[in-house]
Amino acid sequence: MVRLVVILALCLTFAGCGDSVSRRKSAAAELQALSAAFRTNPDDATPLNLIIDVLENGKYRFDRTYACGELRELGPLAKPAVPALVRALNCGDNYVEREAPRSLGAMGEDARDAVPALIEKLRNSNRDSSWFSAEALGAIGEPALVAIPDLEIAASGDSGLLVEYAENALKRLRKIQQLRGTAE
Repeated sequence: MVRLVVILALCLTFAGCGDSVSRRKSAAAELQALSAAFRTNPDDATPLNLIIDVLENGKYRFDRTYACGELRELGPLAKPAVPALVRALNCGDNYVEREAPRSLGAMGEDARDAVPALIEKLRNSNRDSSWFSAEALGAIGEPALVAIPDLEIAASGDSGLLVEYAENALKRLRKIQQLRGTAE
């Protein structure tokens, strides 16, 4: 019986069955190629739409997480992915939920539509996705100034990394607020 379990495990890991290392490498290469194709020709949204489809409908956690990573690498070019990334914030997969805010933050102000969802994630998550939501709010900048009260609450908490990420976001947003005050 033990031998059968070992053989099955080897099949699932190395022989291309299920979510194998070789399948992951292939999926990663395909997503990188799509990202490169879109970067080369942003007027053709087909590669971006395929990455978004993997994020929303991919069978494997790795693929969905890696799709978030490619969207993060695309930064503001990936703006059409904002609605899918907002949905990914609450998809139930901790890995994807952690990477989605990082992708949104990489878009800067172009992710302004995600601010309410990021604030909600910051308020209601005990996971590392709340840290990255705080970070994303700081990276989004001026459109995220409404998040200052929630970031202040997070910064006064006792969760070490969340406090650190919230404090960093607050520094960025307060600097923007200060610059706005002197410009008006």
